[in-house]
Amino acid sequence: MPRGRYFALLALLAGGSLPVWSTAGAAVPGPAAPEATVQVAMPPADQAPAVAPLASPDSSQIAAEPALAVVPLVDAKADAILRGMSDFLASQARFRVHVLRSLDLVLDNGQKIQADSSAVVTVQRPDRLRVARKGINLDRLVIFDGQTLTLAGSDGLYATAAAPATLDAFLDRAIERLGLVPPGADLLYANSYQVLTEDLVESTYIGQALINGVRCDHLAFRNQSVDWQLWVEAGPRPLPCKMVVTARETEQAPQFIAYYRDWDLQPVFGADEFSFTPPPGATQIDMSNAAALTAQ
Repeated sequence: MPRGRYFALLALLAGGSLPVWSTAGAAVPGPAAPEATVQVAMPPADQAPAVAPLASPDSSQIAAEPALAVVPLVDAKADAILRGMSDFLASQARFRVHVLRSLDLVLDNGQKIQADSSAVVTVQRPDRLRVARKGINLDRLVIFDGQTLTLAGSDGLYATAAAPATLDAFLDRAIERLGLVPPGADLLYANSYQVLTEDLVESTYIGQALINGVRCDHLAFRNQSVDWQLWVEAGPRPLPCKMVVTARETEQAPQFIAYYRDWDLQPVFGADEFSFTPPPGATQIDMSNAAALTAQ
């Protein structure tokens, strides 16, 4: 979404490429998009109106036109609920949540196929993250401990790289350079409200709905590139229960859907919760070759 997360998600939805995490700390870019060509129709010379020549002004006296500011259409109730959810999540020093995700894949014939996955996300603020993902052919593990990122697969391959010191900085780098979008990434930031509304265009309070038997407030938002909806548990625990992101400017408007359930706000962590010990026979690979470990 903003700060690189919309870019990462839209690239995944559109089947595009992302930069990769460089062990030297620099992003290795993917292929550049072709430049757009604009054609302007000009009238024949004998039909062009006569225009008096203008003196060339001093470039130092030319003032740049101010950019047009987009004033969001903010629904007060939706905004208050989103802020409350953000503040509540930020106040949780540690938590664990089960995330069920579905990502639309658009085939060449235009048909959309859903790719499903599940993960258990564990957070200890301000600098610990563990994501254990289950897959049909490969289980994946992501561990961030405030110093190092470790990616490991059930096939015995793993990769490590130096990482920023805080969870916020780590998420930015993981998404922008590696294409690694942890489940619920936007909700893991210290100020998820600021992240989610950075380029907000419009917000709407829809009403209440039941998500997995939990009464939730249903919110709808439009940002510059995507539409997204959020269902937040009503009551004293304003936790996210469901999120839908629609890439409206991408062909076929693919969607990303996530359900958040089994929230544990007082988890007990073992000594090795945020550490990784390679199992016997495991093979370490370079982070630049770890695409299979970051696949969405």
